[in-house]
Amino acid sequence: MLGLALAGAWALLGCGSPEDSGSTSVTLELEARFGSQPVDCNAELTDLGSSGVAGRLLDFRLFVHDIELVRAGGEHVPFRLTDDSLWQRDGVALLDFEDGSGSCETGSFDTNVALRGEAPQYDDYTGVAFTLGVPERLNHLDAATAPAPFNTPGLWWSWQGGYKYLKIDIATEDHPGGFFFHLGGTNCAGTPAEGFACQYANLGRIELSSSGLGPIAIDASSIYRELDLTELPDGRTDLVPGCMASSGDPECPAMFQALGLTFEGEPRKAPPQVAFELL
Repeated sequence: MLGLALAGAWALLGCGSPEDSGSTSVTLELEARFGSQPVDCNAELTDLGSSGVAGRLLDFRLFVHDIELVRAGGEHVPFRLTDDSLWQRDGVALLDFEDGSGSCETGSFDTNVALRGEAPQYDDYTGVAFTLGVPERLNHLDAATAPAPFNTPGLWWSWQGGYKYLKIDIATEDHPGGFFFHLGGTNCAGTPAEGFACQYANLGRIELSSSGLGPIAIDASSIYRELDLTELPDGRTDLVPGCMASSGDPECPAMFQALGLTFEGEPRKAPPQVAFELL
């Protein structure tokens, strides 16, 4: 069920016994996929959406924070990201799966496909949990002056709007300029002096478990599964191809649901997310 796949090959360095109270360096390696296809800016994507169209990747980046490892007994323990002044800072990491080649002209040339940090030295980890997005305390920085990774071009809306937590752009025959998924906080208000608050934080908490620490997969194709990607915006109720988290956007509910989120406070409970999996 790969797609937007965070396929994590876990390198747990020096794991000891559960009685060992020390910490160990941990690297969570990640891989992005569409269906069974690893992300490749020079390859055609296939079988996208309910109409099964082909496409090309334009951009694929996301922020995560509040990462925990889960022990066999269900205990959650903190995974402390190591600040590296480039991809990880203040407990937030930017993952970048496109390399700027081929059709990926809207992204950067550098990639980051791993989370690096420390965790308690146990040998019975069987799960992982994390939050997709940028925490509210950091979501309204000024990208023009903020340090990396909060200064990344293309992942900032405005002082008020904050950051794009997840950005996946693809091009198809019917949407050559892009079919977009930009997830972030919405209905935000405030000022730099007084601070900001968003009515809909749209932060997705992802919790995964398995018999062991195998790859973590996020299937991007699952985000498009309920959408007909041959349809064009009507210019009235639908203004852009895809979802930019704007109020009333008809593509947003299905795309949010794949991540276990409701759109604009829908009265029903959010469904289980289907995009991420621990293999």
